[in-house]
Amino acid sequence: MQTVFTTEACAIAGLSLDRNYKKYTLSIKVGTYYTFDYSEISNQVHYHDSYEMVIVISGRGTFIYNKQNKVLSKGDIFISEPYIEHEIHIDPTETLTLLYFFISIEEKSAGVSQTFEEKLIEGFIHQHHNILQNQYQIVAYLSFFDRYTQNPKFKNNIWFYKMLENMILNCLELLTISGHNQTLLVGKLETNLFERALDYIDQNLGKKLSAEIIAQEICTSRRNLYVLFRKNLNKTVHDYISEKKISLAEHYLILNLSVTEAANSVGIESLSYFNKLFRKYKGMSPREYVKDVIPNKEGYGRRHVKTD
Repeated sequence: MQTVFTTEACAIAGLSLDRNYKKYTLSIKVGTYYTFDYSEISNQVHYHDSYEMVIVISGRGTFIYNKQNKVLSKGDIFISEPYIEHEIHIDPTETLTLLYFFISIEEKSAGVSQTFEEKLIEGFIHQHHNILQNQYQIVAYLSFFDRYTQNPKFKNNIWFYKMLENMILNCLELLTISGHNQTLLVGKLETNLFERALDYIDQNLGKKLSAEIIAQEICTSRRNLYVLFRKNLNKTVHDYISEKKISLAEHYLILNLSVTEAANSVGIESLSYFNKLFRKYKGMSPREYVKDVIPNKEGYGRRHVKTD
């Protein structure tokens, strides 16, 4: 499907955006569509006090940077660093239409990057490409902006600016050298898998659970699941499940369920095994807990069985 947008007017032209990501502040100014043709074949050697990121909308030309000539064509993204001289020029028989962005990154603290955005920006600063070819998915954002603003009431609302922010972060991520980029993406993927595993366990404590079942549900290997739990919790999957089940069983006992009912409610059919686990995590048997601990608890809204 061909991306459709108009070069007559740019929906995001002239917009500015400031975003704080704890460690970094990202400031963005959007230029507008600019066309080189026979009347202006070069913008001469120059530099900026910020990053200048450019998307090639159409045509062909050359980007001269660090004494190297890079051929430009539709879908390419290129970026120059602050105070580094560069030039764009074309053959007089060609045309070249571009969209400019000026990006300033300020480091506010020297702490460890924690959020996805902080890590992304840190990776970009550390090492990035100056040009990437055929990034048509980025050009597709422009089609979205044109269509989204056909109704004037949607222009400049919070979602419009959020999409602009996403577009810039997407570009920075693409430009980041693959080693740093892949480390970031793998870290994010691992976090998502781990969170999905925890969510699945929380939602299925009343059922029989095992590492094999969980791994199958979240589409990973049992070995990888073991690694994720050891890395994030320093526990085995089995220990985490058992601990969560006993905590829930404790809650059921407080609500005045019998020991057998509590065991069945957390997916443990063997009463002897339930007693063993309960003693391991609570230091006493379930019956001892009901007899000695629960009477001293207050405010839990226990369920009382009416007796005549």
